[in-house]
Amino acid sequence: MKTNQIMTRKMGEYEVQIREDGYYNVTDFTKQVNEKYNKNKRVCDFLCRYSVKQLIKKLEDKNGKSPVDIIKGEDTKYGRTPDEIWFEPFLFATFFSEVDHIGFLFSLFRKYNTDFLGSVIFCMMYECDKVVSF
Repeated sequence: MKTNQIMTRKMGEYEVQIREDGYYNVTDFTKQVNEKYNKNKRVCDFLCRYSVKQLIKKLEDKNGKSPVDIIKGEDTKYGRTPDEIWFEPFLFATFFSEVDHIGFLFSLFRKYNTDFLGSVIFCMMYECDKVVSF
């Protein structure tokens, strides 16, 4: 099994883990959001929605690989390590906008003025309005 380098980046108020292949750690991010807002958001609730399943299917067809990577925890002598769920960037942006609204993405767009982030925001607002609930 090939190991990935994991970078931690500050994104707004959160520290998000990003692998070298571009996937984001959603498990850790959701934990931070739940602690901050005293919510009980769950990744599985997001993934079980019909509209999100359609989006995942489209991303699989486009990229040729799954936009969701689930790494099962392992049993160690210190106990079981937690499972981790990783999303590719577009799916992560969709999840983030639902959990903590789209203002975060606009603030990043103003700060970095990147074409990629502008494209993500445009696509999310124009084509994926059924997935993202504001």
